[in-house]
Amino acid sequence: MKNKILVLILIAAIGLLAGCGRNAETIESAVDDKPITSQKSVIQHKGSLRLPIARLREDKKEALLVSSGIPFAPGRIYSDGDIAFFDDANAEVSIATSILARWPQDGSVRSILVQFSIDIPHKYTYLTMKWGVPRAYVGTPKEVGWEIPDAIVRLPALWLCESLVSGEQLPISYNRATGKPLTKYDQNIVNNFMKISTAKLKGDVRKDDYYDITHVFYQLYIRSGDEMYFQAARREAVRYREEHIIKDGPERGRAVQRKETRYIYVEGMVDDYLLTGDRRSLEVATYMAEYLKRNCPPEKAFFPKKGTRFWTEREQAFPFLGIITYYQLTGDKEYFDIAKQFMANLYRTQNEWPGRGGFIHNLYSHDPEEGARQDEYGGSPFMTGLLLEAIVKYHQLTNSSTAKDSIFKALNWLMKDCLAPDGDSFIYLTCDKRRGEGHPDLNMLIVHAFGYGYRISGYERKDYLELGQKLFERGMNSARLSDRKHFNQNYRSSGHFLAYIVERKKE
Repeated sequence: MKNKILVLILIAAIGLLAGCGRNAETIESAVDDKPITSQKSVIQHKGSLRLPIARLREDKKEALLVSSGIPFAPGRIYSDGDIAFFDDANAEVSIATSILARWPQDGSVRSILVQFSIDIPHKYTYLTMKWGVPRAYVGTPKEVGWEIPDAIVRLPALWLCESLVSGEQLPISYNRATGKPLTKYDQNIVNNFMKISTAKLKGDVRKDDYYDITHVFYQLYIRSGDEMYFQAARREAVRYREEHIIKDGPERGRAVQRKETRYIYVEGMVDDYLLTGDRRSLEVATYMAEYLKRNCPPEKAFFPKKGTRFWTEREQAFPFLGIITYYQLTGDKEYFDIAKQFMANLYRTQNEWPGRGGFIHNLYSHDPEEGARQDEYGGSPFMTGLLLEAIVKYHQLTNSSTAKDSIFKALNWLMKDCLAPDGDSFIYLTCDKRRGEGHPDLNMLIVHAFGYGYRISGYERKDYLELGQKLFERGMNSARLSDRKHFNQNYRSSGHFLAYIVERKKE
């Protein structure tokens, strides 16, 4: 069936990334949910790339200050002294660098801020970046004080994807003859991006930023390498952090207008910091993580079998995501310990209802207006998809058997209890009143987990893969992309599905 093989066509067109720069293979698994701390690198430790240096400011004629965050895959380099740039005469360029973050797995460099001055007469000039070699010139970067830098190093999509700077991704693949993306999934981005990125803002985080537009736009940059997406993401990051996050007082780190945790987006701030070196984004990410630590105790992630208090999966998802993302950035063990407690309490919730597997809670308290009876217990499929983002990230950092079983339980519940009659979408909520209608516009918040479940099953759960492909295709074809919220819900996590289903070679 033509649509059914869409994803496989995409992967074939790109070329399998398996065994071709995939980041690292674990050789020491976690025990009792500890961070993975020892890895065997399968990355090339020395190499070079000839790269365009892209002018972003048209009004400045003198030498431009290039300022870029350069992300690296785990295990690639360990010092910012091991990166250098050379012109076409093989003369070394004087650069300033600082390490922005290290990978908690092995202490290798996660991202480096690189700055240097250069003349760019037109749109691009070219330099060769070499890594794994010492350089002669050492300097200290200037503080980032601009919204958009004069110029950036234009890294290729494959490098950005392999760096895992914002999770696993595959590059957008294009038809060479037409210059258009090969799939409708990516063509939908091209067709709608300008409308979404230039839409008149409402001044409401729910309408302008819901599902983390900064995180979404940076993923589009990573998958394309196109500076247009970088500039859009950067503008969204600055606007969100300055207009929508409280930065003083006891509520510092919370969204200005709304108290719900689903408007606190640590991921987008971390993306911005790693790709620009802007310490203001790191500062605001810290405020947000501290707010979540103070106000979202992980014991509330447990919902007892007969409980009746308000509880939803997404109100656990964003604190858990924020905490684990901040740990991954900083290596601060306090945040890992909180994440570990989140995981334990969520797993307890699943085990309150043996044989079901979802994060079962009282649906009337969840939202009385959705039509649930006061005695109905169940869950929300799309909110479960959001929560599984955090659990997947936790599993990637720990290889936790608890997280793995939690993912399988949730996926089995989604397949058994939540599919709509059409078989390729999910109901909105598992109360009896909502049983008949599917919501394919929400598929893309869920599909990533089926790809990851397929991977961690050793690529044996073909039912996860087959349903994931159906969900992906239906979501792509039924995508509602008319506003920022719906664009974001389609692209915040669905790109990971494509990366997860690639079968990686074992070393």
